[in-house]
Amino acid sequence: MMDLIPSKGYHFPDGPYVEYIGNVAAEKRDDVLRQLNKEAERLIQEAIPVIVAKNEKGDRMVNVGGTECACGGTHVKNTADIVGITITRIKKSKKNVRISYLLTHCDE
Repeated sequence: MMDLIPSKGYHFPDGPYVEYIGNVAAEKRDDVLRQLNKEAERLIQEAIPVIVAKNEKGDRMVNVGGTECACGGTHVKNTADIVGITITRIKKSKKNVRISYLLTHCDE
């Protein structure tokens, strides 16, 4: 889709987002937003196990369907544990791109 490098995230209810080094051109953001929402729904439906293990440096890593990233703390055991997610916005943030999202909770 595009070359973005994960940078940081904020995963609290008052405005969760993930920031990436790179850019999504303004004229492509609506299309990328639709693609991300479609892909997120597919990953939830596939019920992919989430594996947490330490790498050779001793860092905790999270692997979802063969894609690995550093563990940021709390995570699900399976993508099916996510009731729903909506990617709400893609915007430029300094030299990065910020992708905001909302989660649907079980009690909603």
